[in-house]
Parts: sequence; structure tokens; C-alpha cells
Amino acid sequence: MNSNLWMLGGLIAGVAVAATAVIDPSLKPSFSTVANVSRVDYSLSEYDRIVLLVDDEPFFYNGVQLRVDKMAGIWNMTDVEIEPFFQLIANDGFTVVNCQLTWADIQPDTFYNASESTYIRGGRYENYNYVANVSHRIGYEAGDEANQELSYIKFDYSDYSLAQIDAAKVRIYVNSAPDNDVAFSANLYGIANDTWSASDLTWANAPSHDGVNISGTKDTDYWFTDSNPSWDPINQASYYDFDASSFIRNHTSNGIASFIFQPQINNTDLANGATLYGAKGPLPPQLW
Repeated sequence: MNSNLWMLGGLIAGVAVAATAVIDPSLKPSFSTVANVSRVDYSLSEYDRIVLLVDDEPFFYNGVQLRVDKMAGIWNMTDVEIEPFFQLIANDGFTVVNCQLTWADIQPDTFYNASESTYIRGGRYENYNYVANVSHRIGYEAGDEANQELSYIKFDYSDYSLAQIDAAKVRIYVNSAPDNDVAFSANLYGIANDTWSASDLTWANAPSHDGVNISGTKDTDYWFTDSNPSWDPINQASYYDFDASSFIRNHTSNGIASFIFQPQINNTDLANGATLYGAKGPLPPQLW
């Protein structure tokens, strides 16, 4: 999905039971301590069919489906924005609403907003610092460094244990259509250098890059993390997710994760790139 690194904690598996296991004879069934609101009357004594009773009254229902999964996952609506739709449904006379219950509703993932971020730009902008900007950029144009940009993003999740993490993702919100309406893919790299300060970075002094390319020793100074799949390029304002599981679990033992977000180099004549919200934006990069 287009869908801020997701950290999935918890075990989603069955419990192995030995073949010789027996049921503990001391176990007793539990009984509800709360009176049931609804029940099914199978007796056929008062009604000529099986009837669902709510507060001992027959419940006649008509239903409608509400796609809360799409409202939240695609249209980025919050719970507060979705809630009035349930009242609209009730006002229209529906007594049942069917909506999707996701695993995240039962066991929400942990996420962290970026602790700091900035972007750097080449050419005549090589000594500029953009930490104050709400939006950052990534971009590439062959032969013109002034239209080449990288974004640096850092997360601090040091209050969370690596042992709790089964998987992780970085979520980026691209806040406008790509430059020249040219769809393109981006790469996310994890870097070993996590001591940089966003307020100091420029094209001239930022670590782990040589122009728009990532520099250093692969798998020592930097690790390729993920890129947009071919079927989901950056082509509109939306969330984009990048799998960072291996980098987070194997290379961020201090709970600090440092990334470079890079446009994939292409052979088009047009400059391409996109703007994304940074740490100071309303929808900052997130580590889930």
C-alpha cells in the first residue's frame, strides 16, 4: 500500500502442544458476570421462527457497509473524521453497519515521528541548510546539481527494545504530485553515521553521499533498505512505505536510525523529483 517504520510486536503463532498433553482436570469454565444484551430465541414458543432478541425485543435490522479501511488507509482520514459517518448511517435508519476490523485495531503498531530531518541541494545551493523547511525534497536532473536533492531523516526509538521488533517500515508522506508529473521511484538507505545534526547539514558537508549517489563501503557505511516497487512509483501525493526491517534489527542497536532518501537516477530529459513533509511538517516521516 502507499501506504509512518512499522514495528510489529507480539507473537502471531499457535502454541505447540505435546502429543501426550492432557487437559488440567482442575480447570473450570468461566461464566459471564455481565447480563447479555442480546440472545437468540430458539424456542419457537412466542414467535414462529428463530429470533434475535435485543433487550428481549425482536431486532429487525437493515445494514450497510462502511469502508473505514479505505477511509483511513487511502484517504488518510483520522478516527475523528470517520466517526461522524457512523452517525449519518444511524440517521439514515440503518441499524447495522459492517466495517473492517484490522489487526492494527486490536494490537496497534508502535511508531515514532522523525526526531530531525533536512534536505541538501547541490550546485549553487551546496552551502544552504534547509532544516527550517516544513517540506523537504528529493530530485535529480542529469548535468545540473542545482536540481539534485537528497533528504536526511533520523529517528530515535531508544525507549523501545530491539527484542520487541519483528518488522519495521519507514513511512514518507509525499505532499504533491512529482515534478513535471513524471512518476519515478525512490530509494531508502540506512547509514551508519547517526551523529549528524540536521541544523548543520549542507550538500558540501553531509555524510555518506557523493553528489546524488550514496558513498562509502556498502554494508559497513550504508545499507540499501528498500525502494518503490515498479507497480507503485511516486506518482501522486500520498503515503509511501519502505521496508526497513533488516536495517533496524541488525544495524541500529543504540535505538537511533539514520536514513538517506534518494531519487532513483533515470534517463529522462526532464528533471524529476518530489516534495515530502519533514520532521516539522504536519505529516512527518514515521518509523513504524
